[in-house]
Amino acid sequence: MPEIALEGIRDSGMWYYIYMAVTGKKKKTSRKDTSDSTAKNDLKATELAHRNFREYQKKWMKEQTMSIHLHFNVNNDIDVIEWMKMQDNKQDYIRQLIRADIARQERKKKREKAKAQGKK
Repeated sequence: MPEIALEGIRDSGMWYYIYMAVTGKKKKTSRKDTSDSTAKNDLKATELAHRNFREYQKKWMKEQTMSIHLHFNVNNDIDVIEWMKMQDNKQDYIRQLIRADIARQERKKKREKAKAQGKK
């Protein structure tokens, strides 16, 4: 059975495309119609594709991502908490701040290196 990498399959109606990939069939069968054995087998194939996808996604997340969890004190860090609440994409905002800080540090190192070479 091939591993399928589609996101949000059950909730977004993508199960049909996984069904097609797993079974090779193009006819959409109703998930509610399990009166005949073909529909039951098709449903089993779809559920197997869901399981394969979840296993693939879990493996990919473990290998390709890292999670960082932050705690803020509601008494001492209220300004930070309020600022973060205003951000639409918190992850992207933090990523931009870190990259800007990295660039600032690299510029500082270059200036110090040039200054040290100028004194020699």
